Amino acid sequence: MVGGLMGSRGITGLLSDEDFKNLKDKDGISTVEAMRKIGLDPSLPKKRDPKTMKAFLELHIEQGPILEEKKIPIGVVEAIVGLTQFEVIVEGQAGHAGTTPMNRRSDALVAAAKMIADFPNLAIDEGEGTVMTTGQLQVYPNGANVIPNKVVFTVDLRSSKEEHIENVIQKMNKLIDSHRKDGIQITAEQRLYMKTKVMNPEIIEHLKQSSLRLHTPYCSINSGAGHDAMVFSDCTDVGMIFIPSKKGLSHCPEEWSDSRDIVKAVEILYETAKKLTEAEEQ
Repeated sequence: MVGGLMGSRGITGLLSDEDFKNLKDKDGISTVEAMRKIGLDPSLPKKRDPKTMKAFLELHIEQGPILEEKKIPIGVVEAIVGLTQFEVIVEGQAGHAGTTPMNRRSDALVAAAKMIADFPNLAIDEGEGTVMTTGQLQVYPNGANVIPNKVVFTVDLRSSKEEHIENVIQKMNKLIDSHRKDGIQITAEQRLYMKTKVMNPEIIEHLKQSSLRLHTPYCSINSGAGHDAMVFSDCTDVGMIFIPSKKGLSHCPEEWSDSRDIVKAVEILYETAKKLTEAEEQ
């Protein structure tokens, strides 16, 4: 996420030169090295005074299937979901796969798998678009004939309302507690927490009215991913619209959006920008 939002974080002063230079990927390659390798200037953009920003408008692909399924070309974003990420470490006891009886095992992977399988139900039960994902999993010692003694995995939890995030965190901790038995030890560390960002109501209304004037169908929608608007929302008024993504695919070669939808979205942003400027001059 930091990489994708680097420009906006630099402009708003949230990312210092030192932090930027220290950013590295899993292979130890710094952002500066990677940018220079492909001919990009690695210097951060100059911090912008918030007083010089009237508003921030953003156009983005949805990265999901909702607009395409509804056959609606424009999604007016109401809020960018809040998110939290945890790193969970499960520790048990290693042993030989053939000589350790089933009733004498403290298998870290079995305990982790049971929790991971139950996590989606926590989000489903909470409802209102709450989602929960385990995206990374490391197993140790990772041998075909060895009972795992340690598992490290991530949990990504997102919702458009803070109360849902807090509710699921509580349920997740209770679920984790229930697996602390039979020689299994578990720690869960919260690594990231970002609050829900609500878009500016006035800009939302301008975007909707612009869509109506241009006879372009729209619907209200929440963003499940972080965007530049999320960063700028702490500095100025923000608004955002989505266009459909083919099959909801993103960050892959199959990512595609119709140029006709892009044209409609640009027209809406243009009309909204004019309205915001007129409001300032009155």
